Amino acid sequence: MEYRELRSGVEGESSTSVRERVVAARKTQTERFKGLKISSNAHMGTRHLKKFCPLDADGESIMEMAMQELSLEARAHHKIRRVVRTIADLESSERITAAHVARSGPVPQPR
Repeated sequence: MEYRELRSGVEGESSTSVRERVVAARKTQTERFKGLKISSNAHMGTRHLKKFCPLDADGESIMEMAMQELSLEARAHHKIRRVVRTIADLESSERITAAHVARSGPVPQPR
């Protein structure tokens, strides 16, 4: 959620709606990892990240800038990719986009 949205006083999404999205995202993850020894995005290893978390070109650019400007290590990169996959799942998006990467935290925006 953007700062302006927090300050606007507009009511956010209902708890029921959030719960429905979380349940749907968990179901998506269960299906994604069927037959593997993991059941959620949080447990993905490096090879899973490569397979299940491809970024589009703009997403890669944002990630690269974040890695350089924030001096992030590989471990942080992997955590961000897991979070980004979860953000996409919560939006019922099969593909991860630059918007998902941008929403993952304090990553620099393209100039």
